[in-house]
Amino acid sequence: MYGMGLVLILVLMGGSIAYLGDAVGMWVGRKRLTLFGLRPKHSSIVVTVITGMLIAGASLAVLTLASHDVRNALFRMKEIEVTLAQTHEALLASEEELDILKGMLQRQREAAAELSGARDRAVAERDAALAELEALEGEMARVQAALAEARAELEEWKGRVAALRELAESLEDTVQKLQASEAKLRRDLAALSEHYLALETRLRSGAFVYQKGEIVAASVIRAGAPAQVEAQIEALLHQAAEAALGRGARPAPGSDGAAVVEAERRREAAEAIAAQDGAWVVRAVARQNTVQGEPLLLDLELIPETVIYRAGEVIGERLLQGGRPHQEAEVLNLVEEVHRDAVAKGMVIPEGSIGLIHGEEFVDALVRLRRIQGPARLSAVAAKDTLNTEGPLEIRLEVEAAG
Repeated sequence: MYGMGLVLILVLMGGSIAYLGDAVGMWVGRKRLTLFGLRPKHSSIVVTVITGMLIAGASLAVLTLASHDVRNALFRMKEIEVTLAQTHEALLASEEELDILKGMLQRQREAAAELSGARDRAVAERDAALAELEALEGEMARVQAALAEARAELEEWKGRVAALRELAESLEDTVQKLQASEAKLRRDLAALSEHYLALETRLRSGAFVYQKGEIVAASVIRAGAPAQVEAQIEALLHQAAEAALGRGARPAPGSDGAAVVEAERRREAAEAIAAQDGAWVVRAVARQNTVQGEPLLLDLELIPETVIYRAGEVIGERLLQGGRPHQEAEVLNLVEEVHRDAVAKGMVIPEGSIGLIHGEEFVDALVRLRRIQGPARLSAVAAKDTLNTEGPLEIRLEVEAAG
């Protein structure tokens, strides 16, 4: 409303001044007045120009009085231009700063987005760590419970160990005494076992003095001149005759010895041995069952020298029940089985012997059998590579659990 009023005032004032100027001009014209020595027409023009100048001046005066902005525009234009230039420069600087701030804001937004992602990842990692922590706490609780149980069990076992140590100390003297008694019993049992083995062999010989095929005497004869071989065969037959007399055989009427071999058989055996190299096992065996008081008829068996067992070879074995007393007969049965196998393969074994096994080893086998609770395997093993000409057979007894 203020602007409209000012415009109305200016219009009215301009109209009034124009009217007055026109009236002055007409008066100057009618009066034929001159201004500045000019012609009346030109003077009228001067009046019109002056009137226009008055209108402009009055308008400016009114505007100047009425508006502070007009006064600033009229009298402070240069200052305003400088200020405007400074303001423009400041605007450009502000725009540049705004661009910088926009870039910073964009980077901050990106950083904020990255931080938000990192925060989400951190939260996820935290949740996972919390879950793992809970699992570890549960595991730790279980481990602590197991540890407590193990400690309790350890204390219990410590008590048992202490008790066992006391028992061991109390038994140590008894063990030493038993070991001394065991050594003496081993020696006594070894002597009794050897005696028992010899008696057992004799008792199993049967009612006849000799049975058909039974070995009366055996010897190893090496090849050589026929006369030397015949002499060795003669010595073997003399040994057989002495054994036959000891068993109860008697010489036939008109004969010097209790054991008889046909002369032709002697000659054939001597020629066969002399014709070959190496050693032979020669056996004098009963040709028939012989009762006491009768002469013993013999035949000669020739077996060439050969390896019958390798070292470590299992010759025989038996499954027994360990932990039982008085298993001497079982061990003897195995040893006799080995003896029969060796004899069947041609080994020369002295009468009454069942193999080279010491009484101490026999006792050790019985002790090991007693210590095994449950099935046990008793094995007779060749002690070395053995030829049939190297009697007696050396064996060792091995005992192990059969489970």
